[in-house]
Amino acid sequence: MYRYTKMYDDFFEFWKSNKGMIKSLKSCFHIPDIPVGTYRDDDRITSSCLYDMGCYGLSLVNDLGLNLDHIHINSFVKEKSKLLKLSLKGMVDNISIEINFGKSKCYENYVQIVSTNNKKITYYPFFYGRGGEKTIVEENENKEIHNFIDDNGFQKMFNLKLQDLHLTQKQRFKGISFVTKKLENLAYEYEIKK
Repeated sequence: MYRYTKMYDDFFEFWKSNKGMIKSLKSCFHIPDIPVGTYRDDDRITSSCLYDMGCYGLSLVNDLGLNLDHIHINSFVKEKSKLLKLSLKGMVDNISIEINFGKSKCYENYVQIVSTNNKKITYYPFFYGRGGEKTIVEENENKEIHNFIDDNGFQKMFNLKLQDLHLTQKQRFKGISFVTKKLENLAYEYEIKK
């Protein structure tokens, strides 16, 4: 759903126009609580933050045409047999990638790009489909804050015509396959490291 927002469009346009100048991409998607008795509360890796929240950052990297094979587990936090938090890192096409997600002290939901001229742009909340206020912060010598009201990504997604979905079906399924394979590889990597 976050792909159907103005924020995603703005982010993607900046990425396409400046890809040769980007040195790092970082995403954070943290929630303060894991509700008891929900699928997130299960001990299985398939019910963990890896699959539930990790898919967002990985799908974004995949959308940008970057190879997921170079991204690996940097660190993790677990409690008893439950995976609570993960940090993934990698270097892809000379771009440092960092994807953080899971349970943390406070809610965080942003994507940040740093360019070779040290311009930093932060988009938040990024992985968020409901309409409402969003913010883009550009920092270089000065700091510019752009607040705007974004579209309801869910509504736009559900209003897509069936014929349009058929046109992009192969591409979408290919992306889903890449991200799912990476999630499975990371689950295996986690089992070895834990």
